[in-house]
Amino acid sequence: MKKETKRYTLVEYLGTRERYYDTLKEYENMLSEVEKSNRRKTSKLYCGNITTQKLPGGRIKATIHVYIKLTDAMTISELDEFTLSKTREELLESVKDKLKTPQGYTPDINIAYFENKNKGEKESIHYDRRIKYIPVMYKGDERYLDMEYISSCFKYHARENDYAFFTGLANEFCFYRVVDEEIEALYRSVNKCRYEGYSSYDMYLAAMRLFRNLILERDRDLKPVRGNNGEYQTSRRRLRDFATYIRDYKLPERKRISPVKYNGKQITKKVEQPVDEPNAIEPEKPKEMQLTLFNYKEFNQ
Repeated sequence: MKKETKRYTLVEYLGTRERYYDTLKEYENMLSEVEKSNRRKTSKLYCGNITTQKLPGGRIKATIHVYIKLTDAMTISELDEFTLSKTREELLESVKDKLKTPQGYTPDINIAYFENKNKGEKESIHYDRRIKYIPVMYKGDERYLDMEYISSCFKYHARENDYAFFTGLANEFCFYRVVDEEIEALYRSVNKCRYEGYSSYDMYLAAMRLFRNLILERDRDLKPVRGNNGEYQTSRRRLRDFATYIRDYKLPERKRISPVKYNGKQITKKVEQPVDEPNAIEPEKPKEMQLTLFNYKEFNQ
């Protein structure tokens, strides 16, 4: 079995901080400090998704997204084992002493991992230490990780002629070049069923071909990995990507467990207001959230 090497962390999103720098050198020093802190196991914060704006006079405005670590770094299987044993409420209770979101508001909790954008352009003002989200799996979500259940969901949506489901499925995974052919085949299948009278079963078959190819564990050369028994190994990460797509399908954005989908845009959603107080005014941020962004020593004590 291929060993899981990538590490993920359960985090709470704390919003953004804006900082201004007079010179490019000052900005680069900040990036270096962020990198060191993000790698430090004892640091309680992750800072990333840094975007910049050039201002008159050569000044630089940096917008930095801030996250607090709720767990140590783990494999995705280890994190799933931790969260699948709990409901959302039970998970919040287990980390309540670490949460910084004001009471009465919904904490923005997800699993985070790093992806370097413009990795070869570290001297560029556009260098981006990107932190990406994947949704948390909770108690009761185990069924979505069952391959037979996923297959039955594909059959159900095919029988219902749910063209939006299969188009959305193709859109969700169209970024993976390893399944370009399967993605194109699924798009064509939807159009044939919708406009040319083909059997809806054709959409099911196309979706299953995409599923079976994308969930294969692959090596650096993108070749499928076989276990000691000669069978292809399944990627836990890709399997759960299908699981969360099915789980969250048709949920309105305000009700999604995760504020962004895996292949979605950068985080913009604010914490939700209490349901029974639709016009509530955001309370003053607690002291911990007003700390100077890079005062790590004080924050991490």
